[in-house]
Amino acid sequence: MIKVRAYYKPDVISLQYEPYSYASKGLPFFLVKSFKNIFYQEITITFHEVYARDYLWGNKFYYILYFLQTKIAKKLCQLSFVCFTALDLYMKVFQNDKIKKLYVGSNIQAEVIQGSQQSSFFESEKIFKLVSFGIKNYDIILQSLKLVKNKTHIPFEYHIVGDLPTAVIKKVVQNIETLQINENVWIHGFMEADEISKLFSQSHLFIDNNYVDNHKRGGTTLKSGSVAAAFQYGLPVLGYKG
Repeated sequence: MIKVRAYYKPDVISLQYEPYSYASKGLPFFLVKSFKNIFYQEITITFHEVYARDYLWGNKFYYILYFLQTKIAKKLCQLSFVCFTALDLYMKVFQNDKIKKLYVGSNIQAEVIQGSQQSSFFESEKIFKLVSFGIKNYDIILQSLKLVKNKTHIPFEYHIVGDLPTAVIKKVVQNIETLQINENVWIHGFMEADEISKLFSQSHLFIDNNYVDNHKRGGTTLKSGSVAAAFQYGLPVLGYKG
């Protein structure tokens, strides 16, 4: 890191911190030593993870790991100019004015839109276009679209982009036919970049239906390239809060 800094002479060093990536122990002590040799004003850190979460605490080893990981993270934050994290849980760990909350899809609070505030979009003749890369939890999505069709009569199209296993396509098609939404769902398969760009430019909503397990892991995340693509085209993202 010191050699890279000396060669490129950057104004700012932005570190994406994920201790799980460093090995099974996740204890990057070397970073603290390296940071002490760099002016703190040049460093910003985004903490994606800070320590081994409670689902791993079935062993005394993880209590020790938790203590060491939080100690390293706190020190790194002290040595940096500013730090970011998306979790309130991690905000409490730092208790430092340098740590700022990074708002992402999974921690933005829902806002109820009153009828008088709703857009007149659906009163027009436009077709509301939804798009996603692949289709996870497809039964929930398709059943929801069936309800939209029956109860609102909103003209819509749901576009599924990307290669899917043959078995998955077969089940999806069966569900589509059973729900009688054949004319509303488009399975495109692989698409070239310019074709995807055109589709996203014409769409209104991106669906990111990632799983959330019993430990509340998963859901919509900015680590997803698909979500980043949706934001690039100004699309709101519909997903699960993990």
